[in-house]
Amino acid sequence: MSHSKKIVKIVISVIAILSIVIIILAILKSQDKKKEENVNALEENIRKEELIEYQVKELKDPSRFFSVENCLQKQVNEKFKAKAMYWLEGKTIETYLVQGESTYYKVTINKDSLKYDIQEVDSKTYETAKEGNIEQEETKQNSKEGFEYLTITEEKMCRIYLERFSELQINKPKEAYELIEETYKKERFPNYKNFEEYVTKLKTQIQEGVLSKYSVQHFDDYTEYTLVDTFNHSYTIIATGVMNYKIRLDNYTIKVEDYDKNYAKLSEEEKVASNIYIFLSMINMKDYEHAYKLLDDTFKKNNFKTLNQFKEYINNNFFLYNIEVAKGEIQEQGKFYVYKTKIAENNSRAAEQKDLTIVMQLKEDSDFVISFSFL
Repeated sequence: MSHSKKIVKIVISVIAILSIVIIILAILKSQDKKKEENVNALEENIRKEELIEYQVKELKDPSRFFSVENCLQKQVNEKFKAKAMYWLEGKTIETYLVQGESTYYKVTINKDSLKYDIQEVDSKTYETAKEGNIEQEETKQNSKEGFEYLTITEEKMCRIYLERFSELQINKPKEAYELIEETYKKERFPNYKNFEEYVTKLKTQIQEGVLSKYSVQHFDDYTEYTLVDTFNHSYTIIATGVMNYKIRLDNYTIKVEDYDKNYAKLSEEEKVASNIYIFLSMINMKDYEHAYKLLDDTFKKNNFKTLNQFKEYINNNFFLYNIEVAKGEIQEQGKFYVYKTKIAENNSRAAEQKDLTIVMQLKEDSDFVISFSFL
């Protein structure tokens, strides 16, 4: 083989080797680029998740809400009550934006050291901050120490709702009226005057009623609290935030979902007991209009031709009634059901009592009519 042919072969081999090396380097570079892209994407996802996690949100935890309120009561004003609260959570720092009656505060807490700062802000700063325009700030060298985290149970939360709404009804009825759920309001209190009259009639009960029973249901977007006070007044609170809620003041004006379906499953006596409870609840609530609609037509015609006559009779003859209706006390007489009980002015043994007889006829679906008499 000639010298020139050997040189050509060597050149070709070198070119082949270089080509392979270039291809391998290109593959490795492509892999490194993909790795870098994956790392960048992962970091971006982590950053986005952190932005979602550590963004300003409405505070929905009652324990944190009232812990911050308690701090402001101790350090700023013992009568302070928070109407709304937003927070920005960090790894060690929590920032709370608090709205009071006419004041606004920014509270910064170090979760590790429990040091905290309180700063009063104006409404514009508060509104801007709660939209997310806020930066986490470390607590200062001279920060106060000993922030206290409280535990608010469901029962305590129910007591707070009842106490604060009762206080609003007496002292700020217009604010209370704004908290009433719209569908219920249209049916029960179509205008503010109706509500004002209701508060006037039941002022003593509103002031003296305390929590007797409660239940709580948690849903995806809201929590529903059902409260009953010592005067048998029932309240339903639909809360999307701690103090962001709407309220209904009875459990009969707006029927709960599946009411008719569940009612149909009851025995005849259970239906009568449930209906008597509703009627007596209306009497206790001085809801004359709804109670009047439940009266048997013949009974109404013979005794109360007008709503005003019915109101006057109720006010002169009915006491507040502790409603406990046992189906065993109900007697069937033909197509009617008769329930006899005693009503007393109060719970003391010396209280005046009256014998009350209620006669009920069940109609189609969940309808019924009532007549009654005192012996």
